[in-house]
Amino acid sequence: MITIKIIEKNDEENEEYTLEFPKPNLVKPSSIKYLTPEFPKKRLIEELGISANILSPYLEGEDFIFIHKSKMWEGIDLYPYDVLSQRFKEVLPNMGNSKYFTYLKDAYTNGKVTDLIISFYHNNHLYLQEKQKIYAEKGLVFIICENIYSISNQNYFKPNNDDVQCVFWVKDKKIVKRNNAILEFHEKYNIGPTNFEDLHFRNLNHEEWLNIYDKLMNKDLNLYEDEIVYHSLFTHEFFYFKVYLTPITVKGEILIQFTCFDISNIRRSELKAESYKRDLDLVQESSRFAIRYGPVNDLNDWSPMIYDILEVPQDNRANVSLDSILYNIISDNHKKALNDFKLNPEKYDYLFNVYVPVKSYSGNDKFLSYHAVYMKDLEDDSKSRISSILQDFSEIHESDEELKRSNEKLSELLNEKGLLLKGVHHQVKDNLQIILSLLNLDMRYNKGNPLETLINTKGYIQTISLMHEKTYESSSLNGVNIHHYLEDLSKRLLLNSNKPNINLHLKIEDIELPNDIIIPFSLILNILIENVIKYAFPNHNDEGNLWINLRLNEEDIIFNIQDDGVGLSDSNVFSDLSSLGFTLIQTLTHQIGGKISVIPSYNGLHVRLVFNKNGVVYED
Repeated sequence: MITIKIIEKNDEENEEYTLEFPKPNLVKPSSIKYLTPEFPKKRLIEELGISANILSPYLEGEDFIFIHKSKMWEGIDLYPYDVLSQRFKEVLPNMGNSKYFTYLKDAYTNGKVTDLIISFYHNNHLYLQEKQKIYAEKGLVFIICENIYSISNQNYFKPNNDDVQCVFWVKDKKIVKRNNAILEFHEKYNIGPTNFEDLHFRNLNHEEWLNIYDKLMNKDLNLYEDEIVYHSLFTHEFFYFKVYLTPITVKGEILIQFTCFDISNIRRSELKAESYKRDLDLVQESSRFAIRYGPVNDLNDWSPMIYDILEVPQDNRANVSLDSILYNIISDNHKKALNDFKLNPEKYDYLFNVYVPVKSYSGNDKFLSYHAVYMKDLEDDSKSRISSILQDFSEIHESDEELKRSNEKLSELLNEKGLLLKGVHHQVKDNLQIILSLLNLDMRYNKGNPLETLINTKGYIQTISLMHEKTYESSSLNGVNIHHYLEDLSKRLLLNSNKPNINLHLKIEDIELPNDIIIPFSLILNILIENVIKYAFPNHNDEGNLWINLRLNEEDIIFNIQDDGVGLSDSNVFSDLSSLGFTLIQTLTHQIGGKISVIPSYNGLHVRLVFNKNGVVYED
């Protein structure tokens, strides 16, 4: 008697039923062969060794025709000699008239996906146990089979499936029997004897494991799958077994059968791959790059780091496809270049590098580096692959651009400083020429008084020297702030005089004047203050006041200097060429294009000078 126990895996509750029928007599299949289509993925299924039954519909799903068969069921003689191009209900009438057939029909007509666990028994002995997934795709029904357990008819305790490594049985929380494979495994890897208490599951703690154990013993659970982890006390290595636990009946007693597959190499590779992936994710995050790899015509998606690079908001990432995330925002020229590289890689020597400016999904300007390598398969061009790396160079690009701007600005400043330095040399030369002219003029006016000439010349030199000092302290070499310059010049002249009782009153606005104006203007101020010191207060002990006022009126500088000394008897002194000081003032005023005059005053002398701050000639 053949017994087939079928468990339908549902989200809510598993449904179980049993199908029993006599062991069929093998009969020669019908000579009628039904036409069968070529099905997709056949080559892939064969290459991967996937166990699958693939059925083509017959009479709109009233029956199905085998176009590909699984080898798993052949061991229990459910198949006739050959089922290919035969009808399902003809070769498997018991299965075809059971609920199992409704799973096939629901998949074809309603697109339903069904997960099953099927156990095959012969005379109450479990021969085969497998998981099945039934679904439809492109008009065909697929039954994908995964073996859980199988044994031979000759020896119950010897597994006949080449993939099974170890089998042992548990009763009353004790391991009661082991096959040779597991003993060899323990000896090979120095694991030592394993008892029930030594069983460690990857996904269960001890209390959870005891709960699963009770359910299996009571047959409340027909299958449990997990991994057992073994630890070698000598090498300290870990070994991993894929394990399927099923309750079986042997001589009227319930045992739990452990069917194990050694997946240590696979698990270690996975753990190593996970470690590499963590390292790669860390490198991607720190270096701000994303990767993409795959066949030329079916590239895999970008790694998730591209979301951060392109600043895709968290709440919008589910709506942005990793396949086209970059392509959607690059320019048409870059799209054309990428497509050309895919079609004509030899033109680029199989390497493609480009810098891509884009607008991120958050609206910010980004600068990306795109690097791709075309790995050509010389035997089959369809297997050629492209490996791509996209890196965020925004910060580096901005730093480079800032460096370029700084270098350009520095170059401009150096050129400007060079020109200004030449200008300073010319200024020094011109100023020395002014001093020489003043010295000659002073010597002519003071032939009998060389000491007076030396004193006047010393004042001129100090005035010009202070101007250069203020120029070098300024952020610009083109001019000087008149406020600080006049303040320092006035105080120095009074400090060096022998008239300590003159009180200085300054009211000067912050105005920057060019060097070609400040030199003659400062000499005018020098001469006027020297005249106040010499003539305004003839008695040494006289106390007096000196007011200096300078303000800006649109483009004109209004300068007033006034004292409360003895004053002048003649207000037309600036037209008197017999006086050296007034002659110099008149000449220097003309040089800066200004106008100077004496303002009537009740006491002392009040002089006003008006000139344009940019050197425009003042017209009467």
